[in-house]
Amino acid sequence: VHCYNWRRWFCWFKFNKIIVKKNIEYFKLLAEIEKEQPDLICFSCYLWNHIPIVELSKLLKALYPNITLLVGGPEVVNENAATEFLEKAPIDYVIRGEGEISFADFIEAELNESTKTTIAGLSYRQTSGIAHNPPRSPMHDLDDIPSPLLSGYIDLDLFHRLDAKGTLIKGRYSRVILETYRGCYMQCTYCQWGNGGPTRFRFSLERILAEVDYLLKN
Repeated sequence: VHCYNWRRWFCWFKFNKIIVKKNIEYFKLLAEIEKEQPDLICFSCYLWNHIPIVELSKLLKALYPNITLLVGGPEVVNENAATEFLEKAPIDYVIRGEGEISFADFIEAELNESTKTTIAGLSYRQTSGIAHNPPRSPMHDLDDIPSPLLSGYIDLDLFHRLDAKGTLIKGRYSRVILETYRGCYMQCTYCQWGNGGPTRFRFSLERILAEVDYLLKN
């Protein structure tokens, strides 16, 4: 009985420690939002942050009802997933599938205060219910997407690295994830990594080698 109570206490302590840590992260985010006063907040949704995004969106809409909330990512690749997300969370818009072009079109429409009914891959609420614009076809030439590394948009101080003397300098992340292709021929029902078909599209070998060389040099 003593052992059981100890284990139950330990599990309770660990669970509450996680909850406290998560709440602290929420307060940090809310402080940043209060400071910046953004018009638009965007989330990239995957397995590990699905529930926090739902919880945080409810907080945001209660505190800042005029801020537009948009979600994209692997968890909202099709109409069924987008509908479920819009029904459970006060999100304004969902971008389904690849987001680079659709997101750029969305920002342009926001800035120009123009209609979003023509933006491919966009889902949103209407008075008559949830609307889904036609899907966007997968990008065939991935090199049309600028490299965030080679463009200089990624701060390398975020990552672990070695200085000139070989001493480890720790950053926020221990590794860099490099995307080399998109799509999957297997089409497993539990996985959202596919692009709606069995075709795969790859970045050019020259680009990948240039990114690897950049990382090794830095």
